[in-house]
Amino acid sequence: MPRESLPVPGLASRTAKEAAAVTVSVGNTCPLCVRMHATTLGACCPVVRP
Repeated sequence: MPRESLPVPGLASRTAKEAAAVTVSVGNTCPLCVRMHATTLGACCPVVRP
């Protein structure tokens, strides 16, 4: 998922988009992407810890 698509308004929340991006990044075995999206997810939703 290109990063540019995450801030675009739509039906899904930013938190949901970041959670999906973490899942895809894990599937793609991209540690850099996993860390970036997990960190952003933690900032979007402090209750969820990466």
